[in-house]
Amino acid sequence: ILAKAGGIKILISLVTKNLKGASVPVLNIIKEVLFSNPEMAGQVCDAGFLPIAVKLMSRPYTSLRVTICLNLLKLVSGNKENQTECIDCEGAAPLIMVSRANKYRDLQTSAIRALYELSLDNIYASNNILEEGAVLPLMQILKKSRALSLQEAISLTLWSLAGPDINNKRSMASMMGVNLLIEFLGAAGPSAENLNYIGAEGLGVLAQGAHNKQMAIAEANGIQPLVRQLRSASTNVVTSVIQTLRHLCIGIGYVTNTANQTTIAQSRGLKFLVALMAHSKAQHNDKVGILAGTALATFSFNNVLQQKAIAECGGVRWHNFAPHLTSKDDIAAINAAFQAVVLSRIIPDEEPAVSSAEGIKELVNRLEHTKKDHSKALAADCIARLSHTRAGVPSAMVSINVIPHLCKLLEPQNDQVRGAVAVALGYLSFDHKGEREILRMCRENPHFIHVLKYYTKNYKLSPAFLEAWQHCVHVGLP
Repeated sequence: ILAKAGGIKILISLVTKNLKGASVPVLNIIKEVLFSNPEMAGQVCDAGFLPIAVKLMSRPYTSLRVTICLNLLKLVSGNKENQTECIDCEGAAPLIMVSRANKYRDLQTSAIRALYELSLDNIYASNNILEEGAVLPLMQILKKSRALSLQEAISLTLWSLAGPDINNKRSMASMMGVNLLIEFLGAAGPSAENLNYIGAEGLGVLAQGAHNKQMAIAEANGIQPLVRQLRSASTNVVTSVIQTLRHLCIGIGYVTNTANQTTIAQSRGLKFLVALMAHSKAQHNDKVGILAGTALATFSFNNVLQQKAIAECGGVRWHNFAPHLTSKDDIAAINAAFQAVVLSRIIPDEEPAVSSAEGIKELVNRLEHTKKDHSKALAADCIARLSHTRAGVPSAMVSINVIPHLCKLLEPQNDQVRGAVAVALGYLSFDHKGEREILRMCRENPHFIHVLKYYTKNYKLSPAFLEAWQHCVHVGLP
């Protein structure tokens, strides 16, 4: 009714007239309109409210600033056009300035929440806020504050500013620090879920890569709080924790971290992961079950003792994998196929040879037929992992023509796909038949050898394969 009667424009005109004592009540009315009907954000912005609100932030009145922050929060929430307009009106700088108002907790928290909504899923806005120097003051407040609501607002904002890039996330998580991220995992109360999630996400990022902090996390007693969060009612938290535990178990080149595997087992992590894999539909969703299975496969990769420990915790059954192998979701099918091969020895209701064969067949099938680059890369990565697991698995993959399918993906392709494929072929070159077949493919397509050498610098190519290739070059064979 207010909007239809032209009330929004009238209210905004009252704010601009600077009538004594009128600004805060009028702004409160606009705030109530926005909170009761978020769809009004477009009309409020169309009436020219954003530049007026940003300008009013310079006034030294706490109640006025709090109300403006709450208005801005609602105006930019989930609205890229309004986010961009707010940035173009130079709205980030005053919000950052107000976020330092330590004496006024409500004002400080409101400003930081507005920064979060302003940056969320908007790279243009995030980059502007970063350029305005938001990270350092926010990080300083985060390190000093013990108020969970303020910690929640700041950590959400910093994580949003990091964006999707793994390097930016690693940098942000490093600044937060391992100890603070572990503290977040132990948070309880109304603000706990977001802090638990960011704690798990931050540790997950730090547990990956060549310069990971797996040992620092373990030495700071970070594994036990992660395992406890497997009982969280939040699917997002559980999903993130499972992925982080998986990263803590394995390093570059899929080399196992046995110390962390042991700590997870001693902290009852295996028991919870087995339960999540078996009962995820009732508690969360299929994704949690798949991730729990992947974590178990990672946890027990090339480790017979840990596989026995999984069996003793209740174990897994063929029905935990079979439905996912035929899923329309390539990622789910590829992960289930990998799990079926790694865990085949402890699946009591199916023969190990059958479990392995079904998993290998589905991996090669998805590699051949999927159209999505990230699915191709994951399938190739799983093949690479399995190529240096127990005897018989590499030759089984070679026997069902995995090498020609991999070599097709060495052609101009997504860089991530080419890299994963080259590493897989590098490991398969240690299989005698695989070596001969890769050699044949390289003779037919000589540029393949350059691609293989480029991507396997930090991995391996069979010395016998390289010697055979040098012989071919020396005698001038095509």
